[in-house]
Amino acid sequence: MTILEHPNSPWEKISGQNKPGTPVWLWLPGWGFSGHVFSDLFDALDGEHWIADYRSVDSEFVDMAQHLLATAPVAESRIWVGWSLGGALAMRAVTHNTESPPTSAQDRVVTLATGDRFIRPDSQKESSVQEDTSTEETPSQGMPKADFSAFREALIQSPKAGIKRFTGLCAKGAEDPRQLMRDLSSTLYAADHSVIQTLNWLEYEALTSNQSEHNLHAQAVDALHIYGTHDALNPIKMTPALCSPGKSHCFFLETAGRQHLLDTLQSVATDIPSASILSGGADAKS
Repeated sequence: MTILEHPNSPWEKISGQNKPGTPVWLWLPGWGFSGHVFSDLFDALDGEHWIADYRSVDSEFVDMAQHLLATAPVAESRIWVGWSLGGALAMRAVTHNTESPPTSAQDRVVTLATGDRFIRPDSQKESSVQEDTSTEETPSQGMPKADFSAFREALIQSPKAGIKRFTGLCAKGAEDPRQLMRDLSSTLYAADHSVIQTLNWLEYEALTSNQSEHNLHAQAVDALHIYGTHDALNPIKMTPALCSPGKSHCFFLETAGRQHLLDTLQSVATDIPSASILSGGADAKS
């Protein structure tokens, strides 16, 4: 049975009301986490808030993206906010919306620490070897395939240790990584089969590739991609990119990063163009 045949929606309403002039917020957490990782943000933003639980043992990345789109609440204005893998699912869902007209009058996507790809392309590795341009200051982007495979095997062999290592990578670079790891642990799923299965989705294809006639809605998507300055996972950045004063892979849980994200999301919700957001915030990077 594919996910598209499953009767249950992955969306859960958390708070707020769908009122004129306010958006519906669609929150997608990073791999291994509950949508409650965003709980500090819900009450600060007007509108209706929904979180997604996309764990699955029998579906693929693209199937789940389509299912998230098909089951998302319909509204005149929706803002998808996705962290890491959640951001990749949001991008794939909205850019592959081939309905005409789309299910929503306006879909906007804000990704947090989401790479155009999670796995480092082989071509990037070859370029680094040939040109020897990779330095500590400018690390190669994306996780090496060998490192990803080793992590997956270690997670299968020792789920608790693997999840702890992953939260350490998420918190690395923050001003207080130990406290951040404790905060993250409260919203972690147990590393069961459904969580381990979705780990495979991190091998998704580049989100900005294949912009063809099959992706009719892709060119109309309003997207903004925010990144921490010392993200240990080195996501491959998409444009328009915005740097957060938060530093880690979960920069939006750091004090400065949380406030910056709230300011940015409030600007997005009031239809301030992305160029204005970029010029008014931290320095943009591509």
